[in-house]
Amino acid sequence: MNFSDSMKNAAGGAVDELVTAVGSIRAAVVSTEDGFELVARARDASQVARLSAMASSMAALGVMAGEECEIGGFRSITLEAEDGFIVMLQSRNPASNLILSVIADSEALVGKVILYGRKAATQLARAS
Repeated sequence: MNFSDSMKNAAGGAVDELVTAVGSIRAAVVSTEDGFELVARARDASQVARLSAMASSMAALGVMAGEECEIGGFRSITLEAEDGFIVMLQSRNPASNLILSVIADSEALVGKVILYGRKAATQLARAS
């Protein structure tokens, strides 16, 4: 999928703002629902493709779970692990539905990641 330079710049700006505001971020990736990376900021570049693929699968599970439980569409998923957590947020852009995935260290505040993640997702939804 091809994205305009303005869309890539908007996505990069949204991710940079999130990473700067939160700190303790290992990776932040914007990808399409089918697992293709649009923008990434990561300490370990090898995580980017895997995170994009996981986001695609997790979003599909989120959609199905929301429908099966009759609670509505997928908005976000948070996974807590021993040494950190992952937050995945949906962004519905007219060009393509996007997923913002954030891997954070355990020192990061979950609420802060979600707050700035939602702000970034809103910016992505409005970008063209």
